[in-house]
Amino acid sequence: ELSKFDKTASEKLHPNNRRRIIRAFEVYLSTGKTITEQNINSKNRKADFDSLIIGINFSDREKLYDRINKRVDIMLEKGLLNEANSTFKKGNGNGCFQAIGHKELYKYFENECSLEESVENLKRQTRRYAKRQITWFGRDERINWIYPDTQNNYLEKAFDLVNEFLKEE
Repeated sequence: ELSKFDKTASEKLHPNNRRRIIRAFEVYLSTGKTITEQNINSKNRKADFDSLIIGINFSDREKLYDRINKRVDIMLEKGLLNEANSTFKKGNGNGCFQAIGHKELYKYFENECSLEESVENLKRQTRRYAKRQITWFGRDERINWIYPDTQNNYLEKAFDLVNEFLKEE
């Protein structure tokens, strides 16, 4: 069906990628333009404003992973387990079931593994997600990177970048 009005998108999208196929239909039905046209137009359109992009990363991946592990522990202390269990019991959180933090805990609720195993899996999946983000954003040359683990004055560096950017305006 998609190929009838957007052959390019239909060739790019896998037939099992229902979410993106539905999105292509939604865009076409609501705007009269194909998702392919929308993507081309958004890439060719110059932004109405300049922007400064600052990214925070760690030079030492182990320090980042340690912070992620601690953050997961804090989330659990603040009620992540209860939140995920509540969603699980209601059975109405289709999007939530796929979110990192919930899907790893569902195996525990289903008695497929221990809480410790679920928490370790949650930490591992969060670290993997962070790695994918670093890879993705690492390709963007517009990003000004700050490294809190090696720059003692990383907040000053961020303020300097902002001030410099504002002076250019």
